[in-house]
Amino acid sequence: MDSSHLFQIDNDSVVRFKSTDSVLTGLVTDQPTLAFSNVFRRQDRLYVNSSLVVQVVSTSVHLLEWDSSIKVYVERAKWDAKTDARVENRHGIVLATANCSQIALTLGGGNVVLLHISENNALINRQSLVSSTL
Repeated sequence: MDSSHLFQIDNDSVVRFKSTDSVLTGLVTDQPTLAFSNVFRRQDRLYVNSSLVVQVVSTSVHLLEWDSSIKVYVERAKWDAKTDARVENRHGIVLATANCSQIALTLGGGNVVLLHISENNALINRQSLVSSTL
């Protein structure tokens, strides 16, 4: 049986590896992950860690929340590259990066999409830039 591996970098910069299948429950595991990041939330002019993470795969972006009581990730929002009406060319995601409140995506065909994570944990398409060089 294959084992899944996750790693964690502690405050002292020590990398710890965990081998477990249960922690992957709720994550997309049938596609390669292009980006995976904690989501920090603004609190009293500071950004603090939260139970939210973003997972980007080639077809979609998932905003997930770790539920420690049942030890699984629960999907809070999803953005699909092929169904967003603002994205003209329905190509998959090829590159992705995330910060505290935004996710920047490059789609096949040169299109760029900027998603915003709202206060109520929705993924909002703020801007779609369509390449005119194709």
